[in-house]
Amino acid sequence: MDHLPAVLDRVGVVIDNFRSEDRLDYSTPGQVAIAVGGNTLSRGLTLEGLTVSYFVRAAKAYDTLLQMARWFGFRPGYEDLPRIWMTDELRHWFRHLATVEHEIRLDIERYESENLTPTEFGVRIRTHPTLRITAKMGAALPTYASYGGRRVQTRYFRPKDGEWLRHNVEAADGFVARVRSAGIEPDAALENGAVIFRDVSADDVLRFLADYRVHPDSPDLDHELIEKYVNRQRRSGHLEFWNLAIMAATTDTHGTVRLGSMDFGRIVRSKLRDEGVERADIKTLMSKDHRAVDFMAPSVARKKGEIELAKARDLDPDARNKGLILLYPIDPHSEPDAANKASRRALDAVDDVIGLALVFPGHPDESSQVRQTYVAVDLTDADVEVEQAEFDELAGVSDDD
Repeated sequence: MDHLPAVLDRVGVVIDNFRSEDRLDYSTPGQVAIAVGGNTLSRGLTLEGLTVSYFVRAAKAYDTLLQMARWFGFRPGYEDLPRIWMTDELRHWFRHLATVEHEIRLDIERYESENLTPTEFGVRIRTHPTLRITAKMGAALPTYASYGGRRVQTRYFRPKDGEWLRHNVEAADGFVARVRSAGIEPDAALENGAVIFRDVSADDVLRFLADYRVHPDSPDLDHELIEKYVNRQRRSGHLEFWNLAIMAATTDTHGTVRLGSMDFGRIVRSKLRDEGVERADIKTLMSKDHRAVDFMAPSVARKKGEIELAKARDLDPDARNKGLILLYPIDPHSEPDAANKASRRALDAVDDVIGLALVFPGHPDESSQVRQTYVAVDLTDADVEVEQAEFDELAGVSDDD
């Protein structure tokens, strides 16, 4: 603190925009400055030695926001200081963009694993009700996407809405009760605590999905879209039966939830620290190995990658035509472990929380695709200038992860 007055005396304010001729001068080392600007700072300039950023002005284009994201850069020696300050609205937009980027990477992985080209399968970009992907969208078309090969999960909950939470517990209780009344009893619990009910009818699954309440920030779990997709698959003889996994804890340390007259140990899922009171974001409900819990030992699945597990499902003679629905009974008082206390806090829900995840086998019938909140670029008339030798080389790419 004794040194602050001397530092403040050296601070200069630089207005850096298209109207201003002021620019930071790096010829003199140890500059102490506050730079104020708009497009110049957000899109075309990287400030040397930047330690703290304030985002006040909102930008509604993906590309502008991603340029601004460069300011999240790591600055050696300042790891303990809060470097980014922004509004709640901008924070949620950046989180949306992180999801967009992750999904794009998964689509690109499909190019390699299935020997596809962009003309055969265009990269999809998730849309947003408020944001624009870019100013120039002339080549973009609404796209029809498939759930084939995907896993979707709930990450957002209403922790203070007791009626909402209780409704989902009752929906899950009724679902398991109907499964058992149909004469389906579970296998012995697995090493990770999971309990599997096999060959549940698609009608029972769809009835539950229509009853289960999903947070509005989870468009992938829109039950109407899922119902359309499943029913179209059923016309081709797929997804007529499902396996149901209750992803319970191995012990009752955190209490139990009663579903279908059976008690299941609660698991722990804390929420991200920067979430407000009305919405809890747990970020990740299921781990990648859960997508194979109904046909592969958990200890084996944990050693495999995401794409490898998806392929394994498609090769398994029993699982390849079945969907997997997973229910997670979550302790409403879940606390983060010691390693995550800096980024997470207690879930602090007023009632039991039921998480939901769905896993779909791959190789979907194209006629079963449904309209989703994505756009893709139409490349059907694009000139393809790849030599045949390059196609031959691509065709020989190994599918190993």
